[in-house]
Amino acid sequence: MGFWQQVKGWLSSEAAELSDAAKGFEARADREMTAREQRLNETPAEAMERLTAESSANDSLFDELEDKIAASQAKADAVADLAADAENKAADTAAADELVIPEDETEEQ
Repeated sequence: MGFWQQVKGWLSSEAAELSDAAKGFEARADREMTAREQRLNETPAEAMERLTAESSANDSLFDELEDKIAASQAKADAVADLAADAENKAADTAAADELVIPEDETEEQ
């Protein structure tokens, strides 16, 4: 295969890719234009229904984020509680090790 044939093949494949990309862009633009036309032609009641539905979708996203934040905070609180318990146990153990009971008191009881 000659050099020019390789260049021609490469250019053909690039042209095909650009054509596919242009068709995809055209399809997306057509869908967007159709949606905008529908929004322009909808009645006020239909617009309120659409906006309410969009708002509900956004509310559910915020609810999910709020749940994640609450779970993260609960985990952080649990870790802090465990750390505090470990420190208290270590302090209690150290205090018990230092505790000295005189022998006289143990014999009398």
